Amino acid sequence: MKLKKLKKNGQKFQKNGQCQVIFQNPSLFHEFQMNYLQWLSVKQSNSIQLNLTILLKVMLTVQNKG
Repeated sequence: MKLKKLKKNGQKFQKNGQCQVIFQNPSLFHEFQMNYLQWLSVKQSNSIQLNLTILLKVMLTVQNKG
C-alpha cells in the first residue's frame, strides 16, 4: 500500500473520529505505518499466526499511544 493511500485512510479515520491522535503525531504515525505495512505484506501469506501477531502489534500501538 502506498503512503499516499495510507495517509488518505488516516484522514478517513479522523473524519470518523477514530484513531485521531495517531495521525496528528508524526512519529506515532510512522510507527503505525511501519506496523501496518508489515501486516499488509504478510496478510496474503498462509501464516495466520504471524498475521495476528502483527495485527495485534498495530492495535497495541494504537491503544498505548492513544
